Amino acid sequence: MAFETEKTVYWTWVSKTVNHSRGQARKDQGCLRGIDLEVRQSKAVKRAIIRKQNREFWNSKFGFRGRIGFKKQNTAETTNDLKGFNNGSIAGNKKRKR
Repeated sequence: MAFETEKTVYWTWVSKTVNHSRGQARKDQGCLRGIDLEVRQSKAVKRAIIRKQNREFWNSKFGFRGRIGFKKQNTAETTNDLKGFNNGSIAGNKKRKR
């Protein structure tokens, strides 16, 4: 809610309350009221741009739909899968003479 004194607008915080008769929290409360529609829309546009930039960064780093769900680890197929390693450099027994 806003009230004006000498052409200065002061904003007051409206706290969240629960409508006990319906058992639901009111969605419009818990925000600054009195902000004109243009400012609200411009904030929403800025928020959407930031989210889009974050998504573009994430896609460039991990690929489209990358790192959403991790694959199973330590299964029978993956224990012998050493394609990312050099097989000659696998450490053996350190105390054994070679």
